[in-house]
Amino acid sequence: MPPKDVKPKSLKIAWIADPKKFGKKPGYPKPSLCDRLRHEAGWSFVRVTSKEICAGALRRGGYDLLVVPGGYAPNFAEALGEHGGRCIREFVSEGGGYLGICAGAYLGSMWGFELLPVEILDIDHWARGKTEDCRLCSTAAGVRVAGSVLPDVFSVRYANGPLFGILDDCVEPLLLFESDLRGQRGTYPALMRGSPACVAGPLGRGRVVLLSPHMEGSPAVADAFRSFVAWAAGGRTSIADLPPDVPQAVPQCVELGAAAGVASDVAGEVAEFTDIENGTDGEDTDMDVPSLVRLRSLAQFEQVLDELDFEASEAGDLDLPPPPPPPPRLVLARSCSDGCSGQLREVSPADLEASALKIQRAARTRVAPTGASERPARVASKSSSAAAGATVAKTAARRASSKPRASIDGPLLRRGGSDYVCWLGGPILLTAPHSMKIMRGDGETGERMRAHKRERWTAEIALVLARQLHTRGVPASVMFWNRVAGPGSGRKDPNYLLPSQYPTSPWHCALHRWALGSGGLPIRAGGGARSTPLLHIDLHGKVSEKLHLDLGAAPLEEVWPRADMPFVAALKSRFRALLDQAMEECGVVSLNGKQIEVDVDPALHGFWGENTVTTISHQTVQLGIPAVQFEMPPRLRERLVLDPALGTAFASAILDIYHNLVTPWWFERAQCSTPWPMVRQLQPALAGSVEEHSLEYVGFDEWAGKLLNELLEIERSTSEVQI
Repeated sequence: MPPKDVKPKSLKIAWIADPKKFGKKPGYPKPSLCDRLRHEAGWSFVRVTSKEICAGALRRGGYDLLVVPGGYAPNFAEALGEHGGRCIREFVSEGGGYLGICAGAYLGSMWGFELLPVEILDIDHWARGKTEDCRLCSTAAGVRVAGSVLPDVFSVRYANGPLFGILDDCVEPLLLFESDLRGQRGTYPALMRGSPACVAGPLGRGRVVLLSPHMEGSPAVADAFRSFVAWAAGGRTSIADLPPDVPQAVPQCVELGAAAGVASDVAGEVAEFTDIENGTDGEDTDMDVPSLVRLRSLAQFEQVLDELDFEASEAGDLDLPPPPPPPPRLVLARSCSDGCSGQLREVSPADLEASALKIQRAARTRVAPTGASERPARVASKSSSAAAGATVAKTAARRASSKPRASIDGPLLRRGGSDYVCWLGGPILLTAPHSMKIMRGDGETGERMRAHKRERWTAEIALVLARQLHTRGVPASVMFWNRVAGPGSGRKDPNYLLPSQYPTSPWHCALHRWALGSGGLPIRAGGGARSTPLLHIDLHGKVSEKLHLDLGAAPLEEVWPRADMPFVAALKSRFRALLDQAMEECGVVSLNGKQIEVDVDPALHGFWGENTVTTISHQTVQLGIPAVQFEMPPRLRERLVLDPALGTAFASAILDIYHNLVTPWWFERAQCSTPWPMVRQLQPALAGSVEEHSLEYVGFDEWAGKLLNELLEIERSTSEVQI
């Protein structure tokens, strides 16, 4: 690997071209990058291919920096794949540098190969426009890198580059946008002005710079651009350690004429950089939404999806408008959770409020119950208690009478049908309230109405787990949105309801129907002891953090009395032990090979606060039923659907907890003189308004299997932006 203190005059730079545009699309690549780095600076500028990167060329070749220029981000991701992304991460982590420009900046974000903890804001409105006069302003951090050669305000070319959302203090903005492009009609959210145009930060012993506009195309700021390049290639010294107003030692700009036909040295071949005339743009012209949302999944799941002939899609949770950008920070807090210090950083409420990707409106400081934070030993499955066995046996016998008697004709998911799909005949309820793009806010909330994107695979996971539980003798209830129902006015986010909105939400009404015993699970009137133990697991997807399954049990901790806290602590501890064991045994790891684990005290905990909107798990807890929320990263969700062994392991964990923890607690609690932990009474009137699927003539497994196949077929062809 190159030494940490590389002299800029001796830089050896590798760059990779868009593999589908190079040599085929006229005008690609533009000559300006070669002008700035090879001809004006005299640095070695060598093209490498995706195959060479995957074979270890960056590490073996002694390169100081990899540059990924403009182009078509999914082309890069598809060619490099997961292995190529890992090679780039290793190269940077061991002291190399990475410069991503426009498409390359997308690739370096959390949407791509996770080189910096930054997300892409407002991806729905990616096509903000193109201009040769995009105004930028420098930050204190930018001046520390480039010194006096960086103007306070200047203009460069912009072509639909990303808007960054910084997720960790180890990342620093070097430039901010002053222009505010808002699409062809000027209707996009005004998020661009004041947001970072260029961000930089460490990855392990190396550095990363992500640049949204095309600064390399402006000779007037060539020295400043090369300063950014030199810093990225220079090793571990942070921005905060640089003295202010001292420029990096970079060669002065040499004015050149037209650079058409300038050759770049590459092993055995010549790369031509063609000049562009009359505004013809060979770069960044095809960045469409379907391809952007496939950027992550093409790299992560290439082999699995090829085998199953899927087309994957991922997107970030951008349902909330980003807050106004904070003022530029001058000092990097080198406590990044990914390679800076090797330690996880405490996330304060202020940090969460500043994050453009936060899903919760407030992060509470909560003290974990005694013993809840201690990781228990691996828990082996115990035999069911007598009470559980009797209860489940009766239920299973009752359900066994519903054997398949006829095949299902036609699709179950139809346009114009019910907005939701539910069957509520089992004691374990699996819900996916964000299994379709829905609306939240407006009305009584006093907030602006906004869309929440579909959380990919959550409905499919509900069906996978329900089928597994059903075959083990415990019927599972399921509820998710009908993805093909067509326009509907009642699709308010069930995870964002005020109590006054409960009666109009079919999801809340379904909780009453389920709890009151639809399908043969009676509950004694008057709020007394329930004859059948119930458990609710609410399924969600997240992209803001990818190393943990967030187990949200905050509603239980906040709503139920102190006497029930030992049960809540045991519930969290047992879930963590069993699910950690399942993910470890099935090899569920992040993109960079880190083991995914359970976090039992996460920021995404399922509790919005008191006297405000409520999640669906909070609503269940109010009815006196234990409920937890699973917030799952993309790789875990994908594996749960595509890997039968993992689905079986998760179902076994849920069944163990239901039999050996929930059921004993349920019956013991029923004998206590303390009132049942419910703050809202069950209402038969609400239960009667729910449209439940009838399984009179078909079995549950056939019904659920057909639904799963229909959802997978939709997923194969969709271009929907999803989380």
